[in-house]
Amino acid sequence: ALSVKCDVQKDDLSILNFTVKGVEDPELIIKSYGYPAETHKITTEDGYILVLHRIPRGIKGVKKKTPILIMHGLGSSSGDFINMGPDNSLGYILADNGYDVWIGNARGNSYSNSHLYINPSLNPEKFYNFSWHEIGTIDIPAKIDYILKVTNQSKLYYIGHSQGGTIFFVMTSVKPQYNDKIRLASLMAPAGFVSNVPDPVIKLMSGYIDEIEYILEFFQIYHIPYLDVIRSFLQNICKYDNYYALCKEIFNIFGGGYNDEAQFNKSIFTKLFATTPSDASRKQFVHYFQEVKSGKFQRFDYGPGKNLRTYGALNPLKYNLTAVTAPVALYYARNDRYIGVKDVEKIASKLSHVVNNYLVPHEKFNHGGFLFASDIRPLVYNELMRVMKFY
Repeated sequence: ALSVKCDVQKDDLSILNFTVKGVEDPELIIKSYGYPAETHKITTEDGYILVLHRIPRGIKGVKKKTPILIMHGLGSSSGDFINMGPDNSLGYILADNGYDVWIGNARGNSYSNSHLYINPSLNPEKFYNFSWHEIGTIDIPAKIDYILKVTNQSKLYYIGHSQGGTIFFVMTSVKPQYNDKIRLASLMAPAGFVSNVPDPVIKLMSGYIDEIEYILEFFQIYHIPYLDVIRSFLQNICKYDNYYALCKEIFNIFGGGYNDEAQFNKSIFTKLFATTPSDASRKQFVHYFQEVKSGKFQRFDYGPGKNLRTYGALNPLKYNLTAVTAPVALYYARNDRYIGVKDVEKIASKLSHVVNNYLVPHEKFNHGGFLFASDIRPLVYNELMRVMKFY
């Protein structure tokens, strides 16, 4: 049950009269902190136009010029790795340590919402007809090939948060040749097996995912609706101290666990909601709920009939994690309501080359903490970069 006390003052009524704004441009955010920034666009084999935001160098430290691709989680974007500023956001920290930082956006999110032939507003059913399988088998290989060509390198580092881990496992199991293009994959709260998800609401909903999908289809909801309105409203109300408790509760729910107050700084709200939440397809969410219900890490389940036409079998094909041979470092937390410790341990047991299995040494560290915790550097990022130096 959610119980939050908000004292509405007369001068707070402006929360009902706010201007709806689009997402802020990550390139402009990066430049506002004095860092060089570039925006790159690539087109996938099936016509999606994807945006990469690049920080080619830092403003201090050595220049190694080794490329890194960073990928966000579900409902997120490249903004998550730059909106907290140079002291806490991973993009700047890596750039200042000499890396050539490329931050990707998955198809369908707020920055990669274009297609050569399909208008997402006029034909959302067709545009959003993808899950994280397509992101892993099409988008990520295209980004890797593009980055390696631009930088004239043969390998890169990969960093993924949540779904960013999922798509890495999908890519390297379905297209194992891409293992050879990875120096090291550092995966924070990686989603693969998810049947032990601690969140009781997700567990409950997963049991009714077929019925939920039917309702969403009936109302023709193919992606997250009213995102600009949601972001603008949250930015507006979270300016007020009277709504701090409510904003914190929203952050805890969508951040995947309750924060330690010492890790939490209320100034993050206006920065966070400038780019988050970002868009995603309904099918991505449904796919995860299917995984919770089945306990398997497999392709999208269309039901026996369509599975037979799509896969040549009554059941979806499983992802073969033994095909993942690239070095992998795993980072996860006890207080993460979305990714259970047992599930990460199960993933680790099936991978052949785990070089770090790191449980964050903080009992209240959660899913969103990998991006927004005030003490993220000493708890996670320093360890992540320490391991990277060996590769």
